[in-house]
This record gives sequence, structure tokens and C-alpha cells, in this order.
Amino acid sequence: MLAGWCKSNRGVLGWLCLWVLAMLPLRADVLDHWSQGQIGSDIYSSVAFGNNLFVAVGYNGEVRVSGDAFTWTNQTFDTSMESLSIAYANGAFVAAGDYPYVTGGNKEGALQTSANGVNWTLTHQSGYCNAYYDVAFLNNTFVAVGDLGHVSQSADGSNWGSVDSRGAWTDTFNGVAYGHGVYVVVAPYGRILTSPVNPGITTGYLTPTSQNLQGIVFGNGQFVVVGNSGTILTSPDGTNWTAQVSGTANALNAVIYAAGFYVVVGANGTVLSSPDGVTWTARNPGTSNTLRGVTYGLGHFVAVGVAGTIAISTDETPPAITVPPQPASTSIPQGSNITYSVTATGAPTLTYQWQLNGRNISGANSSTYNLVNAQVKQSGTYTVVVKNSYGTNTSAGAVLTVVPPDLKPPKVKLVSPKPNQKWNVSLFLLQGTASDNVAVASVVYSLNSAPWAPASSVDNWKHWSATVVLVPGLNTVEAAAVDTSGNLTYSKLVQFNYTP
Repeated sequence: MLAGWCKSNRGVLGWLCLWVLAMLPLRADVLDHWSQGQIGSDIYSSVAFGNNLFVAVGYNGEVRVSGDAFTWTNQTFDTSMESLSIAYANGAFVAAGDYPYVTGGNKEGALQTSANGVNWTLTHQSGYCNAYYDVAFLNNTFVAVGDLGHVSQSADGSNWGSVDSRGAWTDTFNGVAYGHGVYVVVAPYGRILTSPVNPGITTGYLTPTSQNLQGIVFGNGQFVVVGNSGTILTSPDGTNWTAQVSGTANALNAVIYAAGFYVVVGANGTVLSSPDGVTWTARNPGTSNTLRGVTYGLGHFVAVGVAGTIAISTDETPPAITVPPQPASTSIPQGSNITYSVTATGAPTLTYQWQLNGRNISGANSSTYNLVNAQVKQSGTYTVVVKNSYGTNTSAGAVLTVVPPDLKPPKVKLVSPKPNQKWNVSLFLLQGTASDNVAVASVVYSLNSAPWAPASSVDNWKHWSATVVLVPGLNTVEAAAVDTSGNLTYSKLVQFNYTP
């Protein structure tokens, strides 16, 4: 939207807008990163998502089910069923393919239904076609298309009726979609059939290409068709078609629209995406095996293919430490508590491991680390290693100094008066010095056993003083100093005389 506005404004403001867009960093999307694996040995032809489950079906009757796209379980399925497509809607998975005739011999089109991907029921066999190649939920109805122009429909996936289109078409229907009140069917030799009534019921066909067409989807207001030799066609109405540049010569087998993207899969691990059906970007799923089906759910695109291949878009980003360990560097007394914390981003889930001087701290595996009753030996540099499946990041170090208890008392001395000094004025300025290995907290004095009174200092108690009023005759004075650790010490008692 912003780019379009920029282009429509040709003045200085428009050029400035385009420059700002060019300076913006590229934003990662859900198709940037993929996880690869193998969920079986079958050729998996299709995959669907529904009821918080992914269900993949294969040529040799294999069915795999997953609740998260990463962990898959094998389910019991009739191995006689060759599944070629699967769809989900209204609480039902429907698998389409072929099945042996009841009396033996060749295969015929078959449909099976399951509520959970685990327990399946054969709900329909067609004596008119050898196989169903696609099934989709269109216009509030399941629609299955296959050989010899055969079409079957069901509102619930269990009770099926057939639409006989053989009079108009006698070849394979590979895919079907519905949009803008029109059914569109794709077939070999670049043929496209449209009908506002039922799929396949038409008096003619379009041939916008000579390539075999394999898949179709309606999404974001338009039809998108894919086929052999990298063929991609788009149409707003099913009648007027435009060939798009895919950037590949590989066969393209399936297309969906989800999360704001058209996504296409095909031969040799091909994955293409487009926000508009016109501009296509090649993605790297991490496999060169042919992919035959694709779906979207739980924030992931999931593609399946030959040899049990599965590719899952993970939207992974490596860990990024946005706020390093706090506090950065500090000193605390022995026996104190301190909490370190770090802030990091990344996907999928991050893990944490705190370290002291490069060695792992047992049990320190969250974004915060609580150090209780700190001891001198726990002084050092604290770091945290943040990981996920896409990368590792180690934080900057936070230096901790654990200060041992201070048991050494301060020193305090009376400099004036001198012992036995004689004085003839009632006011007297007491003077002294104090020091400590850490720091002096305060100095107090007592004259003639009176309560302790604070002295004053302008140089952190290196020198201190206090003005006192003497009594006639003998006077006694004593000083005391306290350090920041609470250690206390007393000066020598000094006696001196005041004679008015």
C-alpha cells in the first residue's frame, strides 16, 4: 500500500517516500526458514489441516497425523486405497484416490472419510472413473474430481452424489476451485473448464497453455493455476487468463493461498511464493525431492512429497540479545543476594544457560539467574548462552565482585588536647584523626563521661574536630570510630586541666 502511494506521487515527496522504503530493513516472513524431515517411506501426495491436526496421505495407503507439524504418528489405513488428495471441512477429513473394484480387477475412484485422521470409513466408490485426483470443500460442499470427467459432491463427506460430465469431457480432471460464482476445473493439455452450475458441466473449454495443468486455488479474489514446465496462470474470473513468470521450468504440482501468500510446490523441491500471484519468489525448503502437496496451519506451511519427505516453514530467527545481563558489573558483600536478567528474542523457543567464567552453572536455565548467599569464590564474569534450533548467541559479560566481610577495626586518635595539657579558656577545639582499611563511617566523642556526641569532618574523617565547653578543673575526653562494616574502636582516654 505504501509503495503504491509512493509511486503515485511523482514529486519530491514521492521520491522521498521511495527512498525511505529502500532504506527500510527487509522483514522476515513465515517462508524464510524451513525444517526438513521424513515421516515415512511412501509417496505423500497431499496434506490437510483441520481440527488442530495435520493429516498427510500417500500412494500406498500410508496416513500420518501430527498435532504440531513436527511430530508425526502412523495411523491404520486401508493399504488398498491409493490416496491422491485430502481436504478438511465441517469436522471431516476426506481422502480421495482409487480403490480396487469390489469384484477385483482394475481400480476405481474412491473416497474415505475420518473425523480425526485416525479412524477411516470408505464412503464412496465410483464405477465411472479409475481415480479421483482432487478433493476440495467449495461453495459449502465437498467436490471430488477425477478420471473421465467424473465429479462427485457431498455436503458432509459421507453421502455422495455424482455429476456426469462425460458428455462434455472424457479426460482427467486434475483440480477444481470455486470463486466469484464459478467452478473452474483444470486438466491435461492446458485445458480449463468453467461452469456456474456444477464442476465439469460445460459445453467447451479454454486452452491458455499447452502444458498439463495440475493444481488450482481461488484466493484473494483470483484463480491461480499451476502445471508442468513452471506454468502459472492467473485469472480474475476463470475465463480471462494471464501467464505469469515463475522463474522455474520444474513441474508445479499444487498451490494454496494462506497467510497472505500463494504457495506452490513442485518437482526437485520447488517452493514458490507470491503475495499477488504475479511476482514469484523461490524459497529453499532444504530438499531436492519432489513435493506434491502443501497446506497451512498453526503458523506453518507444510509440504509433503516423495520418499516420505516433509518440509515445514518454521519462521525461525536466531537468538538476538536485546538487553545484556543486568546489572552489568557490580560489587556486593559476601552473603548477599543478586539477580541477573537478560532479554532476548528469537524463534522457535529459546533456551538459556548461565555461565560463570565460561563454565555452565547447574540449573541456571532461564532468562533470570538468582544468586543467593553469594560467596567470594562466586566472583567472576557471568554470561548467558541463548540458543534455539537456528543459532546460538552468547551475551557480554557482567563482572561480579563478592567482597569478603571486613573484620579489621578502624583507627582513631586524639591529637588535641595532649595528655595533662593546661587550658585557661572554657571553649576547646577537640581534634583528631581516623582511618580504616575500607572506610570510616563516623567519629563520636565523650567529654567527662557525657553521652557520645558526633564530631565533624571535611575529608572523610581523615581529620575530625568538635568544639566543647570545659568544666573548671580536671576534664577527660575519649573518641570512637565506626567503619562501614560496623567495626568499632576507641581512642585512649586523655585527661587535661582547665583553670579559669
